[in-house]
Amino acid sequence: MLGAMVLWLGSTAILLSDKKETTVQASEEKVKGKTDAKEKAKQEAEAQAKAQQQQATSTTSGQTSFANCTELNKIYPNGVASDHPAYKSKMDRDKDGYACERN
Repeated sequence: MLGAMVLWLGSTAILLSDKKETTVQASEEKVKGKTDAKEKAKQEAEAQAKAQQQQATSTTSGQTSFANCTELNKIYPNGVASDHPAYKSKMDRDKDGYACERN
């Protein structure tokens, strides 16, 4: 037989013709393509999540100086703790370590 291949699996021999080889190669390429597509989708999802996280961080922490509690509460509705960069003691009326908290 010309163009045939014998594949030994243990004690069993499998005869592969050229046509079957082509089918096997096509199947392998299809599986590889699916694997590559899954990997690409995973990388894109991770990149998108990272970009969203960076955008959220820059939106909320971008401004650290506020003229009064009304402005601060637009960004931080529950006020800020004394270790927060936007904290100012003049905005902490009750001196409990939280500026502009809502009662």
